[in-house]
Amino acid sequence: MTTPKRSIKLLLVDDSVDDRELILMNLRRGGYVPDVHSVDTKDGFVGALQENSCDLIICDYSMPGFDGLTALAILKEHNLDIPFILVSGAIGEELAVKAMKAGANDYMMKDNLQRLVPAIERELKEAKLREKHRQAQIERDRLLTVIQNSLNEIYIFDCRTLKYRYLNEAALNNLGYDEDDVHEMTPIDINPYLETPDDFNRIIQPLLDGKLDKDLYLTKHIRKDGTTYPIEIHLQLIRQNDQQFFTAIGFDLTDREKDARRIKEQKDIAREMAEHSKHKSEFLANMSHELRTPLNSILLLSKLLLKSKSGNLTGDQQKYIDVIQESGKNLLSLINEILDLSKIESGEMELSFETIELKSLVANVSDVFEPIADEKKLDFSVTVYDNCPSRLVSDQLRLEQVLRNLLSNAMKFTQEGRIDLDVFTEKTSSLVNEHQIIFSVKDTGIGIPADKQELVFESFRQADGSTQRKFGGTGLGLSICRHIAELLGGTLTLKSRESMGSTFNLSIPLKEAADAEPQRKHGPERLHQPPDFKDEADRAERMTLISDNRHLISTLTEQIDDHSGTLNVISSGKDALREVARYSPSTVLIDPYASNFSGWSVAKHLLNDNTHEYAIWMITDETHPMPAVDMKGLSGKMSMPLSSQNIRALLTTPPPGTSAESDETERTLLLIDDNKIHNEALSEFAEEIVDRCLIATTAREAFETLEAASVNCIVLDLTLPDANGQDVLLQLSDDPKLADIPVIIYSGRSLTNHQKEELLTHASDVILKNIGSHSRLMSRISELIQPSDKTEKPEASISTSQQQWVLLVDDDDQSYFSISSLLENSGRTVRRAENGHEALRMLQTHKEEIGLVLLDLMMPEMDGFETIEKIRQNPSMRDLPVFIVTAKAMKGDREECLKHGATDYISKPISPEKLETLLSIWAS
Repeated sequence: MTTPKRSIKLLLVDDSVDDRELILMNLRRGGYVPDVHSVDTKDGFVGALQENSCDLIICDYSMPGFDGLTALAILKEHNLDIPFILVSGAIGEELAVKAMKAGANDYMMKDNLQRLVPAIERELKEAKLREKHRQAQIERDRLLTVIQNSLNEIYIFDCRTLKYRYLNEAALNNLGYDEDDVHEMTPIDINPYLETPDDFNRIIQPLLDGKLDKDLYLTKHIRKDGTTYPIEIHLQLIRQNDQQFFTAIGFDLTDREKDARRIKEQKDIAREMAEHSKHKSEFLANMSHELRTPLNSILLLSKLLLKSKSGNLTGDQQKYIDVIQESGKNLLSLINEILDLSKIESGEMELSFETIELKSLVANVSDVFEPIADEKKLDFSVTVYDNCPSRLVSDQLRLEQVLRNLLSNAMKFTQEGRIDLDVFTEKTSSLVNEHQIIFSVKDTGIGIPADKQELVFESFRQADGSTQRKFGGTGLGLSICRHIAELLGGTLTLKSRESMGSTFNLSIPLKEAADAEPQRKHGPERLHQPPDFKDEADRAERMTLISDNRHLISTLTEQIDDHSGTLNVISSGKDALREVARYSPSTVLIDPYASNFSGWSVAKHLLNDNTHEYAIWMITDETHPMPAVDMKGLSGKMSMPLSSQNIRALLTTPPPGTSAESDETERTLLLIDDNKIHNEALSEFAEEIVDRCLIATTAREAFETLEAASVNCIVLDLTLPDANGQDVLLQLSDDPKLADIPVIIYSGRSLTNHQKEELLTHASDVILKNIGSHSRLMSRISELIQPSDKTEKPEASISTSQQQWVLLVDDDDQSYFSISSLLENSGRTVRRAENGHEALRMLQTHKEEIGLVLLDLMMPEMDGFETIEKIRQNPSMRDLPVFIVTAKAMKGDREECLKHGATDYISKPISPEKLETLLSIWAS
């Protein structure tokens, strides 16, 4: 059996070549493969130690100019622990002892090296043990340092006597003792709740018995000065070899108790402030209603007097009514300002961002002030510069409020000369590509002195605050305008010289409609729930779901079963028309994310079938959003989970053309408001657009009226003597016989954005009683009660769609050529856009001509997802068919297309058959 070879790094210090070879021969015989570095001088030895690591040093005792004792001294100086064996041709006992004392591990004669290999093995083993011991000592020192410097208190005490063996610095400092004081102490001495060892034994006994690995308890510790502090103790029994002892780690809870008290105090204060804020908000909402409603009645009735056909008003009486109108408007404006200021101070003013047509915004403001300028013989001009976008994203109501206030002040303080409203954009900084839009109102009026220019922006302050001031007002307008500007992310600044006029600049960040998504949220579509068909009760309970989503299928099946309905499932939309006809359901539910063709294409295909006798709903599960796509002819959209009301709506929605509509052509409006005068005034205005106007002053009276009469539209106030208007709205939506009646909330109550969104879930609109609001109300009523000719719309759609273009959005010339060739061969007109920006421009300028969009997903500047999101932000394009063309074919990628608002998707390479099928469905 051969001995395995062992490598060894050897530093050999010897001036004799023969002696070095003799030593190496013995090493090789002993099974070592030496990696040798030989030196014979002091400098060589020092250099070898610095440059090379070695396992062993074999050194001659005496060499010219250098010897073994000097080598040992150098080794010690460098603090190196390397096995060192001294060899010599002749060494006496005295020199050997001297060498061993100097640090040599062994010595031997050169002519007797039989012990060399065993000595090397022994010393290498010893060196490993010393290194292991050294590392263990380093770890012990490190651990002790960590324990000693820990911020937590650490104790070690004897299991039998309970006397402390060790306390770290944190424990000694907290207790106030010196290290010598604690050696005779036990945990009982520092715990006020422990009087005898038995008390503490009851705590530690479960640990001694092995029932617990560690224990935790809360207590207090007594300092040397008698004070106490709360502490959390983690106690553990440690067994080491044949010894055992307890360790305790203590967490000082003093700061935690202070923090807990502080948090409780802050919570109490926050709770009180929230309660106060709630009461204040309720007060402001109620005050808003109580003030606005009678004022609105005054404005309406005085306007009715002016419209009187009898013509028996004298000139003075007409002037009186004009004064009533003007005073009412001023008072209503003042109420609005005070309420706005309260909202600003309480941090409750909310903004509703939406896409604004800039020209429309400016026109609205201009139309109000042109007559005033004409009356005062002032030149008034409005200029929108060419660098302005056509649309931007902001809060239109608040933006108009600021502009009206600035122009109103300009008209008030300018007796002659001119007033200009200029709108332009400029870069906010030369370093970044960000722009702001500026609305500049400049007048040639009285101007504002330099020392009063900041004062005009303070609440209830004016440049002229004397009792003899020439111009009226509260001084609230500019303060509110500056706050609104800041909420919009901008600024309101003033430049003025006394007697030289003023310029107010409203600057807000430019968020163009093409670059920002409107933040205003709308409620879901109303659920049309006509009465059930009793003669088709069995069929009314049969529903068909088109989906391959297992979770949606199982959840919906369970819910329909619970309502005694039957659900059939079609997993593919490919043969939907034939499969649906086989089941003959009353309702078809379609998952937009269905495979093969998207749910929208399946729905369109079913709607194109003039013989269909079923209601069609789109439905999604909890994990998929309902895409922002609209489609004429759908009964509605729903997302899981469904309420009982939703299930009833699905089961009771009749097929198209069979709804139990009233045969009467009379259009009836129901006003639900507790203010009789206000109702009478509104009913006078409504005479021009409805045939009959019914009035109810309580919720109970309203439902009695609805039982007795057929109503086409409801105008509902939120404050009624016997019910909350929101509860009335929910009750209307829960009743299948009433749920399809459009409801307009018309109230003087101030509402938050969240409250408006909740109301819009069931209401068709929410209008605040304010100056001019009755005109908007009448317009909205007119829109909602106009009868629609259902038979002519499909024919019109067919005739126009045959003339419409297919907009192909693709930056790749080859891809465009191949797809356009397919389309043109089938007789279709194709128009091209090379990127998303160009597509959006074409849709704006040619929206009537474009009937369908094919949109490539991968494009520079703006990809297909971003482009389609911009398209769907425009309500007039929600039902525009948009197909995303993508080379991605994974199901997840296809779902992503539909989530972003695609009507359907087409994967590359494009199948001419599928393209033609989709076009035939959507061009019908």
